[in-house]
Amino acid sequence: MKLIRRLADMVRRAWWRSAGNRSSARAEDPVAPPRAPGLDCPQCSARLTVTIQMLLASTPVRCHECALVLHVDRQASKECLERLAELQTAIDRANAVARSHGS
Repeated sequence: MKLIRRLADMVRRAWWRSAGNRSSARAEDPVAPPRAPGLDCPQCSARLTVTIQMLLASTPVRCHECALVLHVDRQASKECLERLAELQTAIDRANAVARSHGS
């Protein structure tokens, strides 16, 4: 459960950094590429890409460096997954509104 909460917090922070605060992030380093949502591998520190969709689908997260595989415990993470689903719905709605206004 702690892992899923940590992942959810990281995904949420990454989303806000990439979508909500682009102007402030670019002011610090305007040429820095956006960092993929995810976390560092707890075993080897390689960057693991983790998306909300992956978590909701219980897709295992695999480290390309050390082959560690992380799984979502759906039973223990039920409440967190429900919050993530709500977040994804809100993101989808915001994207639909932005598209409809030509942004």
